[in-house]
Amino acid sequence: MVEAEKSEEDLRDHSRVFRPATHTPDPKVNSFIDGIIDSYFSDLTNIQIDNLRPLLLDLYLAYQYDPDTLLSVSRDKSKYSKKGKYRYRKVSVTFIKVMDILHERGFIYRATHRYYEDTDTYRTGRIWATDKLVDLFKGVKLNIYSIDQSYKEQTVILKKRVKILEEDGDQGKKKPRYRWKKTDYRDNRRTVKWRKGLDEYNNLLKETHIDIGDLDKPYIERKSKARSHSKLQRVPVNQHNKFCYRVFNGNFKTGGRVYGGWWQQVGKQYRQKILINGKPTVEVDFSGWHIALLYLKKGIEFDWSRDNDPYDVHLPKINQHTYKRWLLKTMMLVSINAGDEDSAIQAIQKTPTPEDIIRPEGLVLTNKLLSEILDKLKEKHSPIAEYFCTGMGIKLQNVDGEITMNLIAEYTKLKIPLLAIHDSYVIEDKYHHDLWESMQNEYERVAIENGIEKGVDQLGFPDNLRTNAIQYGYYDEEFDYEEEDGGAEHRAIVKDKEILFRKCHEYMQRLSSFYNRLDQ
Repeated sequence: MVEAEKSEEDLRDHSRVFRPATHTPDPKVNSFIDGIIDSYFSDLTNIQIDNLRPLLLDLYLAYQYDPDTLLSVSRDKSKYSKKGKYRYRKVSVTFIKVMDILHERGFIYRATHRYYEDTDTYRTGRIWATDKLVDLFKGVKLNIYSIDQSYKEQTVILKKRVKILEEDGDQGKKKPRYRWKKTDYRDNRRTVKWRKGLDEYNNLLKETHIDIGDLDKPYIERKSKARSHSKLQRVPVNQHNKFCYRVFNGNFKTGGRVYGGWWQQVGKQYRQKILINGKPTVEVDFSGWHIALLYLKKGIEFDWSRDNDPYDVHLPKINQHTYKRWLLKTMMLVSINAGDEDSAIQAIQKTPTPEDIIRPEGLVLTNKLLSEILDKLKEKHSPIAEYFCTGMGIKLQNVDGEITMNLIAEYTKLKIPLLAIHDSYVIEDKYHHDLWESMQNEYERVAIENGIEKGVDQLGFPDNLRTNAIQYGYYDEEFDYEEEDGGAEHRAIVKDKEILFRKCHEYMQRLSSFYNRLDQ
């Protein structure tokens, strides 16, 4: 048995969930795992070996991508039940004993679970390879793309809000907390259709290389959402972090957004550099989508002209334009999702300011100030003010989810990968106009359902995407056919694009390895 210390930041921010469905048909990879089992675990039973195999595979995969990665694992026996929608397919309750054996024999370190008060979240236990196991992994280069981690993994998830009673250290009494927990359900025609569509989509993503060209390491470091420390959090950017699924909250009419895929975990400054199969991409979004949906519910189409910015509210106490607009936009979105005004204000106060936005010196977001801002937003959007702080957002997410599923189905059928970020989508740039038209059709469908038959021209799409000219695969309205090479402005845009989609040596190696995976 071996022990090792890891900082709480590492335990929280340098980890990913263990994937119990990890397996491979590759005889070379299986031979390598069999060699470890024969040398160090030959005394285990067949059931224990069956549970050991996916753990060794996932530890190897984690090491190959990023040796500092820890795996998040649960010791809750209910997780390993043989029944239910969310049961683990490749491991059983025996897995807990197998983890103990690896720890006792010096192959893994481990850390127990912990509760974080600053974010009101729990961290499950963590495990990671010891030097003893790393020595077996070193120098062994296998075809990691032959390793699959999503065998029959559930893609339609239903959660229910449950009350949990916990000890109150100060009072010595039980205090209630609420958690969203996965709950079983009976399939119907809709859930079967959703699952089939997501399975087809995930199969397409498996065959698609999605990466960022200038990343020399397969991860992005970002500021942690936890406010108690400044440690950077790592987001794995690799071909095993693409699995997508839908999550519903309470019932199948609330929630239902599509989650998963590393592109949902990074900011727009990274998403704009995404390459799909080595090709540049664009991101198209529904600007102020939830605001538009609420107006549609009232039979009104919001005026998205430049003179009617939905976040243009006079705040004499805040003069810094960029911060003011971010605060108003965040306040608007939070208010649509919050169940009451108090929770909306608390959520804003807990939201960290983005790294690229400067917060005015000395500004304190008091309850009074935020309440005044909320009142001004209600005044500006008086036709939909009744929906503020009523939890309407979770119902609007159901519309988001249906639109996303319709778009995914359309482009998966065409074998065109579409990356969803809730109300925006990343696609290879040559399909940009097609996607824009598809999104307009979805907007029109929702408008008609709410009694509006026309008026889909003012969607609020970014101006730089309103173009039909194509050159070098990019959509660029500055192309001048009468000037050499499209004119100086066009050449400058092309140069900027070449810089944006620069491909470093490490990226080219990853891309080549992915393309050659069937030959290895």
